[in-house]
Amino acid sequence: MVERKHEGVYLLGQFGPVASGAWLFVSGRECALFEAPEYGAGEVSPAEVAESVIVENDLHLAYVLISHPHRDHVGALEEYRQRFPGAAFIAHKTASYILNGSCSGRLLTEPHVWQELPSSDGLFDHLYEDEVVLPFGSERIHQVYAPKHSPGDTITWFHQVLFSGDWWLFEGDPGNCREVQESADTSISRVLTHLDRYRLEARHVFPSHANNMLYDVDVREVLRRSFRQPGVADAPWCEERTAEG
Repeated sequence: MVERKHEGVYLLGQFGPVASGAWLFVSGRECALFEAPEYGAGEVSPAEVAESVIVENDLHLAYVLISHPHRDHVGALEEYRQRFPGAAFIAHKTASYILNGSCSGRLLTEPHVWQELPSSDGLFDHLYEDEVVLPFGSERIHQVYAPKHSPGDTITWFHQVLFSGDWWLFEGDPGNCREVQESADTSISRVLTHLDRYRLEARHVFPSHANNMLYDVDVREVLRRSFRQPGVADAPWCEERTAEG
């Protein structure tokens, strides 16, 4: 069942073995899809749900976006591509590298491996390096490259909501490898700088999985409390792995 989570922000459902969210942003008659989660046998696909909602409400789909290219967030991308050929598929360049290669700490220690990629591939129409600001109805959608959970993380802002992907917020972040944990402080600072530079009002924080949603919080304080914690030096180095993780 579609749930309104904030003005212009709708959760189309939670899909797959880890209940990944599929989201719809709306501004006027324009809409954008955020996340393309995998889904299991017997589940209606998120693409089918999205298409039904878009058609029933006479919306124009402008963009398909993701937070990061782990399978539970991108498993239905090919189906989205088939159903929504007129939309612009946009992601950070690491999405192309991970989907067509592997996910490892090398993406952080040797960023040239993805910076040298072209600005589009067979799946994404536009691949950016640092950040992107998308015109959207009477508003804007912002995305910032900010690895903290994985080498391909982006943080998304739309209409007072900061979408944190799979970031761990507040103290005690267990991380998943040393390279990612070592990048956390820089990523948090980058998001704070972006919010300030564009004077973006952020009041809520929504994880992509729609769990532990934070309403009416001091978002900047939440981010400051999420800076790197002791113990990073003891974390394991990233192992080469596919996008399934």
